[in-house]
Amino acid sequence: MLQNRLSVVVSFCALTVLLFGFSGRAHAQLPRIGKPCTQCHTAENNVIRGKLVNLSEKFKTMQVIAGTFAWVVTYDDRTSVTNAKAINAIKKGKEIAVNFTGTDKNPRALSVSVKPPYKLPKEKQMSLEEIASLVAKGSEKGTYFLFDARPKPRYLEGHMPTAVSLPYHAFDKLQASVLPKDKDALIIFYCGGVT
Repeated sequence: MLQNRLSVVVSFCALTVLLFGFSGRAHAQLPRIGKPCTQCHTAENNVIRGKLVNLSEKFKTMQVIAGTFAWVVTYDDRTSVTNAKAINAIKKGKEIAVNFTGTDKNPRALSVSVKPPYKLPKEKQMSLEEIASLVAKGSEKGTYFLFDARPKPRYLEGHMPTAVSLPYHAFDKLQASVLPKDKDALIIFYCGGVT
């Protein structure tokens, strides 16, 4: 009888250590930054950088994917917003940075900053008419290189003539095999809209 009780107590203690001991360590390792964000930013203690997945105005929470982890962050009327009119105006899938207070288990947003559209200098932009003129002349080797930066399924649905698929998320992996060796070549990228 005593041996059975001792066995139950030891099992309970082992289970408690496994559950709470490891969860504490794993919790300290939560990713704070999504891969696309690492091109310009580094991880910071009280900042979550990733994509907005969902927003609940009723519960005043937002889900943000950073790496492989989905954060649930609360917000309130004191939470400031940059590059959007209000929190509920932020579209799903937008890259955001959430400066938070509290713990990893209960983060509360102090501020939310939406990634602004990239501003490409006018001299590096081409009009649709200029690209159409190049495509109409034909893609003689080396004249120009046209890349579709959208995800592969979007490319397969339809793309500009002579365009090669080079999805932005696979750029690092594919660039050496797809981009021209001539660094002075005319290289044109297009996507689904302003990013």
